[in-house]
Formats: sequence, structure tokens, C-alpha cells
Amino acid sequence: MRGNKGRKIRELYCGKSANFLKSGTTQVFAAELCGSTSTRSANMEFPPTWRFIDAEEFESATPTLGDLCAALYLQARPNGRMLDHFRIGVGGNNILDVDVSCNKLFPSPNLNNWHLKKQYWPRDINIRRNATTSKWEDIRDMLAARDATIEDGDGTEVEVEDALHVLDTLPETMQKSASTRWAIVVDDDNNLRLDLQGLPASKDYIDGKPLLKG
Repeated sequence: MRGNKGRKIRELYCGKSANFLKSGTTQVFAAELCGSTSTRSANMEFPPTWRFIDAEEFESATPTLGDLCAALYLQARPNGRMLDHFRIGVGGNNILDVDVSCNKLFPSPNLNNWHLKKQYWPRDINIRRNATTSKWEDIRDMLAARDATIEDGDGTEVEVEDALHVLDTLPETMQKSASTRWAIVVDDDNNLRLDLQGLPASKDYIDGKPLLKG
């Protein structure tokens, strides 16, 4: 990613005692971290207080503490026992600009230094329940829906029809598409970070392979 990318989600921590729960109700509590977008790597800070939300908001809650932030949402019973699922929400005030070299997704010299470009609001990054990754998105679907564009090495936008034609003419030994997803990953410094991952395969192909689907 370029521009507003590379900002790290350094830690997700949840350590509040269950005695903070309201008596007789199932509560959701969130460990939230936020960061500034003024630097390439955000300095995440823990909030001074922990936020509790209604259990009904578990599936839809979005953190709002900064330009880029994440929250680990957990549900707890009145007796303090955690339920056996979690979700990670991503939020923020700045758009994430994705700029990926197509040669990293398709090992082919026919792509003429093309770049895949797309913009995301952090709140639209849907990390799957009980997982640290989003669903895979197929590049062909993105292009067909005009959700993403491809630019050549000179920065000129490539027509969708031309881009799909080039993909169709890739060697038979190669997939005719590629897919991307978002992931919360641990970097070499043991910090958690929001990353964009890609595979040179269609979404349908990946979803049919449990080890690749993740």
C-alpha cells in the first residue's frame, strides 16, 4: 500500500476483569487501539478507559478512536466466563490507498508494469468472525464492478476490457485471475499490523481449498 498505508496495529490486548460486567446481562467489551496517520507507522496507544457495548452490537461495532484503529470484541456472561467466539473490528477516519504491482500477483512479463489500485475505508474491512483475515476478493470481480482500476507504468488507466483480455491470454499454466484479502498479522518486531495479502488464483479456486481459504 502507498500513501495512507503501512500504519501498524501494534497490539490487541484484553485484560479487564469480569467484575466490570453489569450484573445479570451479557456484555461485550472492546480493547481498542488507535494511531496517527502522520507517520508511516502509527504509534498505537491504549485508551484511558475500556468501552463496554450492548451485546446486540457485537457483530456491527466499529472502533472510532483515530485515523486507523482496531478493536478486539469479546462477549462475557454475567459470571465472567467468556463466550467461545471473538471478532476484530477495523475503523478509522482516513481512506487506505492500495497500490499493488500486478507482477507480484501474476508472475508474468505480459503485464507491462501494471498496478492495481483501489481505495478502502477502514470500517469497510470486514475481518471474519473468529479469524484474523477478511474474505478473499477476486480482482476480476473488482474490475468488472469498477471497484478497482489498473494503471500502466506511465500512470495511465487501462480500460477494463483490455485488462481482462490480457488476463485471458495468460499462459494456460497460470490462473486467469488473482485475489486479495486483509489480514491482522504479526511482524518481525512482534507487533500486530494490518496487511494486504494476495494469491495468483481466483476467489472460487481459493475458497475450494481449505488450506488456502484460511
